[in-house]
Amino acid sequence: MKTYYVLGFCMIMAALYTLRPVDYQDDSLNVDVSGIVERVHTPCCGDVNISLSGDDRMFYLNRALFQDKNIQEWKSDLEGEQIQLKGVAHSSILNPRSQWVPVKLLVKDDEIMYSVNRVTTSL
Repeated sequence: MKTYYVLGFCMIMAALYTLRPVDYQDDSLNVDVSGIVERVHTPCCGDVNISLSGDDRMFYLNRALFQDKNIQEWKSDLEGEQIQLKGVAHSSILNPRSQWVPVKLLVKDDEIMYSVNRVTTSL
């Protein structure tokens, strides 16, 4: 019976670790990246995913389609363009190597294209 309690506790802790919110305020977790946008698409949920040339990570703009642009506008604005991103290193059981990086700031040609409202820092 003790084994079930321990197993249950471990499963609850794993779920809490996986489902914890992204900490956009902690600057020690910043991932600064620049590159040329290879692909822009939306997998679901109003998110916009961005692939950069030569980078195997997927950068995502959380709920960006709920703002004022649709996916076609994001594609035409970004694909083939040089951008700078400020992301957050956020690992979890489903993302142990931080391959999916939530973006808190996206800049193109010195113009902020996307920003999480809680961000107070610049690139």
